Amino acid sequence: MDLIRALVNEITHMDRKSLIFVDLEGINLSRHVSVAIMQVLVPPNPAVYLIDIHVLQKEAFTAATDDGETLGGILESDTYAKVFFDMRNDSDALYSHFDIRLQGVIDLQLIEFAARPKRGRFLKGLSKCITESRVLSIAQAKEWEKSKDSGVCLFAPERGGTYEVFLRRPLSVVLQRYCAGDVLKLPRLLQVYAARLPAHLVGQVSAEALCRVALSQSIDFNGKGKHMALGPNFTWQRTGHQTPVDFPMSLVCSPGLNERCRLGGTATALTLPLPDTTSVSAVERQPGQTADEVTEMTHQLQGVNIGADDCRSLGSASTQHYDNSNEDHASENDLSIASALERMMATADGIESISSLPFRTMAISPSDDDAAKDFTACSGDDCGWCGHCTY
Repeated sequence: MDLIRALVNEITHMDRKSLIFVDLEGINLSRHVSVAIMQVLVPPNPAVYLIDIHVLQKEAFTAATDDGETLGGILESDTYAKVFFDMRNDSDALYSHFDIRLQGVIDLQLIEFAARPKRGRFLKGLSKCITESRVLSIAQAKEWEKSKDSGVCLFAPERGGTYEVFLRRPLSVVLQRYCAGDVLKLPRLLQVYAARLPAHLVGQVSAEALCRVALSQSIDFNGKGKHMALGPNFTWQRTGHQTPVDFPMSLVCSPGLNERCRLGGTATALTLPLPDTTSVSAVERQPGQTADEVTEMTHQLQGVNIGADDCRSLGSASTQHYDNSNEDHASENDLSIASALERMMATADGIESISSLPFRTMAISPSDDDAAKDFTACSGDDCGWCGHCTY
């Protein structure tokens, strides 16, 4: 619990304009099956906290610092900006099992949808976004795909795995890599998509994210099905009316976004030890893994300071060194969005509550011929139920 408090202290003592990247893993993540692992990344720290929700349960969210701050309070606060990729099932699980009502959220999936140069009809899954956005070099992409595939083989039933592996302790090194891998890509993806986001859609993305939270908490929410792949009905044309922008989206569109997304420096005991995994004997050695790799992961779990430059790549794991120094300067598009955003914020009172937002109707047919090439990635762990396959 001390390391959870350390994470909370880190967040509460940083600049309130910082971003917190969050992801969750579990067995068929929903209101019906609880959360197994929560991943938290707080730039500029290049390490991922893996919080064992399966073991800690509600204590993970209620463990308080000396100042009375908790992880649950951070998730429910609108003064801390949390970035998810498709938050719907994550929000559903957090609300249903732990009574956590997310606020201050940014949904990267919605930003990608709004930022496309050509209007889309279907949402994209995270794997497809990472692949198509080219945020990784060829070597990094191969390493990430290898790490991801190793994890999928353990839990995907169609690959001979079982989702129960997320509940086994100690959590395997392969799954630790898998959990850390995706969330580490979110900052760079956010930079890419934010630079393309039209100014007149910023408020709509903001409102749609809040609608997603409200929908996920509704009694009849169903997080599985073809409807989950349908994009929202944005008003794509510029009009005289601008939808108000909330605090998190104002950070996304500010010139300082690149700095807020930069990962670099030295990892210092940021990978949260899972219960009963703080000894060398508790770290499982996987097939094909060297003894040095096991020792390296053990050092992370024991909270040993590891210089990022001295670490071997751990399947895109949390001690990898990042340097985006070539992105110091805001692009012209960044500045134009920021300027438009300032005008919108100056005239709007902001979005006061979820209940004040209208729910959007997603009346889009997956069978439209012109949408044939625009559907979410198809793989066992990244299916958007687009209707183009029988998975």
